[in-house]
Formats: sequence, C-alpha cells, structure tokens
Amino acid sequence: MDESDGMEEIVAEFLVESREGLDRIEGHLVTLEDAPHDLHIISEIFRVLHTLKGTCSYLGLPKLESVAHRAETVLSTIRDSDHEMTTEMADVLLATMDTIRLILESLERSGTEGESDVGAFIEELERVTLATKPQRRSTDLPPIAAPEARGRLGDLLVSAGAAERSDIERALAKQKAGDGRTLGDILVDEGKTRQESVNEAIGKQRSEESSIRVDVSLLDSLMNMVGELVLCRNQIQRQLSDGNASNLQAPAQRLNSITTELQNAVMKTRLQPIGRVWNKLPRLVRDLSRQCGKNVRIEMHGAETEVDRTILEALKDPLTHMVRNTIGHGIETGPERMALGKEPEGLLRLTASHQGGKVQIDVSDDGAGMDVDKIRTTAVERGIVTKDEVDELTDNEVVHLIFAPGFSTASSVNNLSGRGVGMDVVRINIERIGGEVDITTGRGQGTTFTIRIPLTLAIIPALIVCCGPNRYAIPQVSLLELVHLEPVSAENPTEEVCGAPVYRHRGHLLPIVDLRLEFGLPPTAEGAARQLAVLVCDGREFGLVIDVVESTEEIVVKPLGRSLKDNQLFSGATILGDGSVALIIDVVGLAVATNVVRTSLARSESRLKAASVDPELTEDLTLIVLGLGDGARIALRLSGVDRLEELPVGSIEQSRQRDVVQYRGGVLPIIDLGPATGLGASALVSGQTMSVAVHTYEGRSIGLAAARFLDIVANPSVVRATDGTIESAIIDGQVTDLIDAFQIMEASRPMLVPVGAGLIS
Repeated sequence: MDESDGMEEIVAEFLVESREGLDRIEGHLVTLEDAPHDLHIISEIFRVLHTLKGTCSYLGLPKLESVAHRAETVLSTIRDSDHEMTTEMADVLLATMDTIRLILESLERSGTEGESDVGAFIEELERVTLATKPQRRSTDLPPIAAPEARGRLGDLLVSAGAAERSDIERALAKQKAGDGRTLGDILVDEGKTRQESVNEAIGKQRSEESSIRVDVSLLDSLMNMVGELVLCRNQIQRQLSDGNASNLQAPAQRLNSITTELQNAVMKTRLQPIGRVWNKLPRLVRDLSRQCGKNVRIEMHGAETEVDRTILEALKDPLTHMVRNTIGHGIETGPERMALGKEPEGLLRLTASHQGGKVQIDVSDDGAGMDVDKIRTTAVERGIVTKDEVDELTDNEVVHLIFAPGFSTASSVNNLSGRGVGMDVVRINIERIGGEVDITTGRGQGTTFTIRIPLTLAIIPALIVCCGPNRYAIPQVSLLELVHLEPVSAENPTEEVCGAPVYRHRGHLLPIVDLRLEFGLPPTAEGAARQLAVLVCDGREFGLVIDVVESTEEIVVKPLGRSLKDNQLFSGATILGDGSVALIIDVVGLAVATNVVRTSLARSESRLKAASVDPELTEDLTLIVLGLGDGARIALRLSGVDRLEELPVGSIEQSRQRDVVQYRGGVLPIIDLGPATGLGASALVSGQTMSVAVHTYEGRSIGLAAARFLDIVANPSVVRATDGTIESAIIDGQVTDLIDAFQIMEASRPMLVPVGAGLIS
C-alpha cells in the first residue's frame, strides 16, 4: 500500500484504534470463558472486529480484512446459536488477535501487510466455524450490525441490540423526506425501540463526543511550555521576595493563579487509568496458567486509578515480570493446593489506589510464599553475598535479595524463569521513575509486592538545600522531616559506630551521610550550624547532613547531559527562580552508593559482633537497652546475645502450649520478657513487631522478646548490690534494670520445647 497520497495520518489513527480494540477483545475473550452466555460481551467483541474489517476494506488491506472477517464469522456463529464459547474457540480467537497484531506491526514498519501466509490460519477459523451448529437462540437478540461511523445514535442503538438496522435506515429516510422528529422519537413512536434505550445511547454518544485523541508529541510540547511558565513564575516570585519590583505584585499573583490552573489542566490530560496496562494481564495469566498446568484467577481492583502516561508506560515490564514470577513460582498446582487444604484455583489480585500523593499498587497471591532459607542458600551459592554476610541479614532483608542481579531459585531454565533476569529489572525500572517496591511474604500464605510510584515526573515539589557554594534539590516524596543539628564544636548526638556515622533520633540509631564529604567539599567550619534531612529509601530511613535549607519549590525536571547521565547520585537538574541550575539528588542512588540502605537494626547486629566483651563484669560493660510493652525499659548484657532479630508478632505459633517461631529451618522458643521479669507488659501485641535477643542456652537457641530495641550503651553508670553484682544502670538519665538472661532462661526451663522437637542448636 502506497502511503504517499496523504493517507499517513489515517493509517496512524487506524493503528492506534486497532491496537486499543485488540486489547479490549483479549480481555473480553478471557472473561467470556467464565461467562459464555454474556451476549453483551459477544456483541462488544463483534463490534470491534466489524469496525476493524470495515476500515481494512477502506484502506485496501485484504489480508487483514480476511482474517478479521473469519474471526467475526466465528463470533457471529456463537452469538446466533446455542453453542457456548469453548477453550478451543478462545484459543483460536486469541491466536487471531496475535496474527492481527503481527500484520499491524508490519504495516507500521514497512507500510505493507508483510509476507506471512494466513491461509492455514483462516482454514482453522473455518473449521471452528463449521464445528459450531448455527441453531438460533430462542431468547437471543437480533443479529447486531456494527456501526459504520463511530458515535452516531443509530449505530449505538444497533450495537446495543436495541434496534434493527433496517428500522434505523427507514427512520433516517423519513427525516430526509421532511419528518421533523428526532431519530429517537421516530423509533419510539413506531415501537421500534424503547425510550430508555434511546436515552442510554444519547448519554453514550455525548460521552464519546466529549473525548478526543491528542497526539502524544503535542502533549509533550504543551508540558514543556507549562514548565517554562513555572520557571517564569518562580523568577518573578524570587524578585518579589528580594524586595524588587513591588509594582509586579498583582500581575505576579495573576500569573501564579493561571500557571497553577494550566499546570493542573495539562497534568490531567496526561493522566490515564492504570487499567490501560492491566487489560493485557488476563490474557497473560490465562496463557501462563495453562502452560504451567495451573488454574489461576485474576482479580483487579482500582483499575480507574490514574497515573501519568510516562509512568504508566514504564510500569508495563515490571508488572509483566511480577505476574510471570507469581504464576511460575508463587502459586501451586491444583493438587498441591488441595493437599494443603486450599482451593484448587489460585488467586492473583491487583489493587491500585492513591495513597498520600503517590499511587500504590499491590500485586498479591495466595500461593506458597517465599522460602527464606532457600533464598539465603541460593544467594550464597551464586556469590551475591557471603555466608557471613547472609547470616547478618534479617529475614526481610534476605527476601529482598531476589532483586539482586543474577538471582534465581529456579532449578532449570525455561521461558518463564531460571535465567536470573527479571526481578532486578523490576526494581531498576521502578526506582528509575522515582518509585519503590517492597515485599511481604509468609510460608504458605502467599506474597505481596507493593509498588509505590509518584503521580507524575514532569513537575515535582522539592526541598532546595545548600551545601558549600552549591544548591541541590531533594524530592519531597522522599523527605520525612528536618532536624536541626548543633554547631560542629558543640555537644551533639552525632557519633561513630564501627567507623560509620550515626545519629540518635527518637530512640533509634539513624545512619547519616554528610553531603559535603560525598561531593568532595571541605568539611563544615567550626561553629557552623547544620541541618539533617531525614530521608526514606526502600522503607529504610537515613539522615542527610546539609548546611542550609533554603526553600521549597515546585521544580521542572530537566534531563542530565551525557557527562552526568551515568552518575547515580543525581536524577536530573532544574532551573531555580534566580536562573541558576541545581542538580536533583537521586535519593535511591545516594543510599545505594553510601551503603546506608540496610536497616538500623542490621547495623546494630554488626555493632553487637564488633563490640563484644568478656562475660565477666568489667569496666568495659556494654548493655543492650530494650523497651517493654508499656514503655518500661530493661537492659541485657551484650556478651550473651548471639543475634538481634526483628520479627512479626503474627509469626508466633503454639507448640505444646509454648510460644515458638519458625527460625532458620527450626523452631525457636520465645520468652516474653515483660511477664517473665514482672517489670512490664507483654510485647506480643497483635499486629506489631517484636525485637528478639537470641541467646544460647544448653546448646540451644532461645529468643527473649521485647517490644522494641532502643540502644546499645557502653560503660554506663551502674548501681551495684551488696554482693557487688550490678542491679541497674543509669542510661539517658533513667534508671534501667539489668536482667540476667541466664536466670530468665533457667526459670523458664519447664516452658521450653524439648530438644527432640526440633530446636535450633
């Protein structure tokens, strides 16, 4: 086909509409397998195919027209007979959609329908058609002719099965002959349709007429213009704040108002429902489930949640990877599920919603959950971490190792899994658009991937900070709070632990990064004040030391030049109100580059190992401070602690009426320190986590549980008993009781599970 005659725009429009129609058809076909009698779905598929066929005839695409015509015949036979949609029919029709897509790709690439032979495929469609006996439904609607021109009232009535085409044509002829009544009135007056059907069609017509298709390049151009307008507003506001040009006060206010309105309006034109990405997933789930010999149902909630189209495009691959991994790894086969007391049909649920200025997407299943021990072993075998390193990780951190490049627990390579490519791509792609991904999993209880992404990337609120002579922008989406630090020479809570700087913040040790040091600037001068920006990355908090917080602005994100594109510390640049350029800090990249993405709890474990002391009470006494359920505090000698774990209270199970948790392939008895010492309330509060100090007792591991870990303190002031033993210590101005862990475990001996029950040794 020669496109040199001015048909380029028509063909481009045809390609876009056809692909959108194919997406809808695929979703309808998957639904039709579960609801084979749904005439509305059949009619909708038929309408899209008929429109596609008619346009192919107009554009001179015989191969595509022939395939669409045969598929339409299959649908027409199903619609007009008592035959139900079968799996074989669905397979053939879905394969038809794939064939049409290939022809469309060839048309877009070369302007032709390609060299592929569709003869055999058409024969398969004819075979399915002949296998379906055309027996008229007694309660069926009349055959529905699809609309020739989109949006006309008569076409909508016909496609809805509310009127016959012949009646529409007769009514139009009457109008042409001088009948002043509307088309709807003619049909209703003559009993050819109902008023309710006309009203419904009119509403749909108005809805379609109020929607237009806008070229993406035009939207991008419009977005750039809005960005420049925002910069102009910032410059005027900066002049006003400096006391200049006071006569611009009124115009500046007007400019600010218009800019805000225009910005919001343009943002809305870029927003698209997330269902545009999700509508491809039912087909994917259907095909993968059959390939794996599984039965999986997909549920989607919040498909109307809107996201910027750029982010939406970037979500396609991560969501596809997650669905593939869920089908391939997460959900069991029917017999396996029944043996576990589950329904034979697995469930994959997608949920989207707006949460605090972000969009949250949950991809959850009710499958087997992740095997933490297997992940731990695989990570060591593949060289992702060493044995010593993996032993220092919490279960939650171990689970996140699946995002490491090259990680895979598959025993063999196939087209679903096993090549170590997938979840690392998921994380990279999500973080690239300013999002984050988290995992919640439980053995036998399924897995949930939680994705949090911004609404848009074009214009974002940011904190403008100064460090030395330079200014930087920190996206506010990653900012939790600001903390004022005392001058360098003054006493402040900043200190070093094992060579790493930390800050005591609300009872926790917060890893910190000095922006001056990271960017090679001279250290802060003595007596100078500093600020600490508390940031969050991948659910983990850390502090960024800066000199001054200047302002907050809505900034226009500009891409970096080639020289800085590979620098993971910056995600872009922006032009500030005074015309100067500020680099935008990539919080994720900064956290990774400075190795602060591990939790403070994991850092505390390293401190435990590095700061161990002799078991005897010496002048180098080091204590672990724990909080009990009602705010009470106790302390344990560091020397007796093997590991410090943070575990969900919900992981506690009962074995012989004792509290235990599954831990490292065995069973770990739990002693609740509040009731056991009589000094506080229980830490085992539903829905919370507990801090567990793991000790060794008679060759076995025992967990002493408190509400939370507070601190590690070296050489505190102590209060001794008459026999010289330490009873308590003064920590942060509070008297804190020192507990003898051995006596607690000895007193609880009758409660502990016997060795034969599988205790960890």
